[in-house]
Amino acid sequence: MANLLSKESQKNLRRAQRARLVLAAACAALAAALIGFAALLPAFIFLRASRAGSAAQPPALALASEDRAALQEIRGMVSALKPITGASTTPSQAILRALSLKPASVAVDRIAYSAGAYGTIIVSGASQAPSALDAYRSALAADPRFSGVSVPVSALIGAAGGRFTMTLTGDF
Repeated sequence: MANLLSKESQKNLRRAQRARLVLAAACAALAAALIGFAALLPAFIFLRASRAGSAAQPPALALASEDRAALQEIRGMVSALKPITGASTTPSQAILRALSLKPASVAVDRIAYSAGAYGTIIVSGASQAPSALDAYRSALAADPRFSGVSVPVSALIGAAGGRFTMTLTGDF
């Protein structure tokens, strides 16, 4: 069967069809965008209203720079430990116990837990003095919850610049 349209007419017809297709796709994208906007608008309004309400709170008391730094450090620790303390498994109790035995001169930067036949908790941080780290290790070793407490000797003698990584094992 022969095509009755000339080449030029065929090109014009294809252009018109392509333009209609692009227009239809643009209309579909616009409709999807409007639906998404309508779905997210209530959440945006709610967040905006809650921010305005929190801005109306009374100003905080002036804190000394030392207290402000300590407060920021505590807030960071609380936000880092919030997922751990909210867990309903027994490792959270072991981690809390390990942190409660920590002396003030020892700072914990990172805690990692791995499950297995015996659970393993890896505590990393810094100590101001090797004696404080040894006291922390001794307190953890005396606790019946932990079957093994290991600290590299280099950390115990202070060769690592106060940095340490302690491995706790136990049935948790």
